Amino acid sequence: MKPWARCKLEFSSGKFNALVDGDLDIPNSLNAKHGPISWVILFWVHEKSSYQKYLGYSQFDNKNIGYVRGYAYPKEFLDYRRYYHKVDVTNDLKGLEMLDKGRFDAFLGDLVNNDQLVKEKNLNVRALAPVVEHSYLTLSFSESLPDQHHKFETALNQMYQDGSIDFFYKKYLGITYKKFIKKYVEK
Repeated sequence: MKPWARCKLEFSSGKFNALVDGDLDIPNSLNAKHGPISWVILFWVHEKSSYQKYLGYSQFDNKNIGYVRGYAYPKEFLDYRRYYHKVDVTNDLKGLEMLDKGRFDAFLGDLVNNDQLVKEKNLNVRALAPVVEHSYLTLSFSESLPDQHHKFETALNQMYQDGSIDFFYKKYLGITYKKFIKKYVEK
């Protein structure tokens, strides 16, 4: 796995024709109007934590916060300076395990991936709602591939219309796409 900044640079330089988890911020790319991947980022806390709701970065002033190095995080999080320590780790599992062992007061991470890791590893941590940030991700195509992009977007639109996007969300995440969006994204 490569750092996200390097992936974007190599895509922009023409080394790759497509970029997974792309969005409208990728220069010189063609993207679906409505990306199929709902990327939800939020804080995770220990089960025994007194935190019951995410109120803003300032609630973690003078606390130890973990995050994964190289991931794309909100600029506000990266620029926030009042944490006691902001510690980067190599992957989500490492960060969640450190949170479980009390090394962090909170860990900033992805909802879908981390929820699966918590269940698989039986970790005593939980997601803290509401979400910090949400965006829709898609497959970004090089501007030199308009036909491939059109085929992808046509197939994706068909999945929204025929309900197969709901089927796959339900199969792999245990919740339909529509219910996922309503639960985590719509305010």
